[in-house]
Amino acid sequence: MPYCFRSQRCACPNVPRRNGGESRANVSRTDSLSRDDSHYGALEQICERRCAARRTIVPVVRSPLPELGDVFELRVSLRHIRPEVWRGLRIPADVPLSVVHDILQTAFGWNNSHLHDFQVGDIRFGMADIEDEIFSVDERAAPLGAVARPGSKLVYRYDFGDDWEHDIVVERTDANGDETVRCMGGARACPPDDCGGPPGYEHMLEVLANPKDEEHADMKRWAPRGFDPAKFDAAAVNKKLATLSKHLARSRK
Repeated sequence: MPYCFRSQRCACPNVPRRNGGESRANVSRTDSLSRDDSHYGALEQICERRCAARRTIVPVVRSPLPELGDVFELRVSLRHIRPEVWRGLRIPADVPLSVVHDILQTAFGWNNSHLHDFQVGDIRFGMADIEDEIFSVDERAAPLGAVARPGSKLVYRYDFGDDWEHDIVVERTDANGDETVRCMGGARACPPDDCGGPPGYEHMLEVLANPKDEEHADMKRWAPRGFDPAKFDAAAVNKKLATLSKHLARSRK
């Protein structure tokens, strides 16, 4: 750290020390400064103001890094769909992103028939066994707790054709919490796979809501049997997630 004339801890680049030490500036430039008492008095006043300013800076407070046994509470929402389709999930921090993918597929109701990836800042995590022109880190080697902490935001993309984007927000961490994967809540049904992304899904709902539409009969046959866009059954989701949790528990032994 640059030395300060009065405290030796201030960023005053051109201030010499009384004991003859160097500042950050060039030595010859320091030697050319006057060393009479009035000069040092003026410098001392300048340094005092700078030190006071440094003491008033509010330190940056960061969320603590997750530890083994921590459980994340996530809120995951589907972009570009209104009313919003979302899920609240509890996932252990040591779960790799490859398993987070499986959890999201189950929680939303996708059929896991397309490629996917995760975006964390500028880093892309994906399926390492798939040839891809875009470089990505192997998602199997990236535990959720290694890439996120409370307040973190990630993006999960599924089906690069329909381009379904999910916003993942880490809302809080539960230290030494129950490591069972659970769905804590949510709203509305997930769109069917291969419906054409957000624009196609919007068109699908419009056609299904209008029996007089010329596409209505065909769309009704194509849509999943009994499909209700407003329906969400957390109990049914947790029943499926319980099976996945058992596999995770066995893998930790």
